[in-house]
Amino acid sequence: IGPAIAGLLITAVGTAAPFGVNALSCLIAAIAIFCWRPQTNKVSTLPPEPLVGSIATGLRHAANNRALKATLLRAAAFFLCASAFWSLLPLIARSFPGSDSRLYGLLLASVGIGAVGGALLLPGLRKRYGSNRLALAASGLLALVLLTLALSPNRYAAIAASLAGGLAWITTMVNLNLSAQSALPDWVRARGLALFLMVFSGSMTVGSLLWGQVAQATSIPQALVVAAVVLLLPLGWLGRVRIGQGEGLDLSPALAWEKPVVAPTLGDALDRGPVMVTIDYVIDPAEEQAFLTTLHELSASRYGDGAHQWGVYQDAAEPARWTEWFLLPSWAEHLRQHERTSQAGEDVNAAARSFHRGGDRPVVRHLLAPNRGRNS
Repeated sequence: IGPAIAGLLITAVGTAAPFGVNALSCLIAAIAIFCWRPQTNKVSTLPPEPLVGSIATGLRHAANNRALKATLLRAAAFFLCASAFWSLLPLIARSFPGSDSRLYGLLLASVGIGAVGGALLLPGLRKRYGSNRLALAASGLLALVLLTLALSPNRYAAIAASLAGGLAWITTMVNLNLSAQSALPDWVRARGLALFLMVFSGSMTVGSLLWGQVAQATSIPQALVVAAVVLLLPLGWLGRVRIGQGEGLDLSPALAWEKPVVAPTLGDALDRGPVMVTIDYVIDPAEEQAFLTTLHELSASRYGDGAHQWGVYQDAAEPARWTEWFLLPSWAEHLRQHERTSQAGEDVNAAARSFHRGGDRPVVRHLLAPNRGRNS
């Protein structure tokens, strides 16, 4: 509703009014956040993650989260082109003969009304068509909006296009946001959404600069046409990069790993590291390829939950024996990995274990690097 309120204020009061109201709304939000005391359900006894390490862990998780990567790619492609709509809208309003700030306010209000209407329709549309198809349709609709604004000299057509633009904007924004949230487990959701916001803001910033330069070098209509074409061309390929992939995944903590044993003589090993975890499997040679395929799928979960290196090796003397290994920066980080592993990741882990033919379970070992504080 922000653009609608801004448009009404510009039309009724003047161009300064939205800035004052927006400043006041930010102040109210800041006070609300300051006073907010949310309930916490923290059950971990581990110390907080180091800042730099937590950032690196978040980036590794994002790099190995297929659903989030698809969402970020679709967001970058859409917002880079959609920025032409927002950045050039004031110039479009000014291009009509006899126009003033009131026309711009009317266009903004139309965008807001379209967004509010779209928000009301979205739940039913998502249930019927799914988030991926809706987002693709919204991209196509926004491309038509850009073409209408470029090719029609009629201000009423511009108002109608702004309504449709608001609908396309809110449809894409909501579906991308939901796709990002559903792709992220609780422990890394804030870091993943920070990446999503960075892609959103960065694409809007770069796009605004780009389309402004194109409009200056050519014209406003030509810049809008180019933005529409760039938005439409990759839609067939982007349709295969599906958003909403995380909606069917169970990302709740599995809490299925047994607590690792630490010898009493080692004392508090939380700061020891790096840590190597090895898992020994005995595999039927006929199932070797299927096992390795499952294990490489599992590697994304290992990286995503905190590991910074991963590998698998075959025993030269006994080819049926395979060892999976991964490294973590510290013992505390490995204990966090126990808490982070999702049910979806544990399902893949169980599938890998199902190939084991030597005993009840694969043999797991935890290896600590030498304590640097000791004399050699």
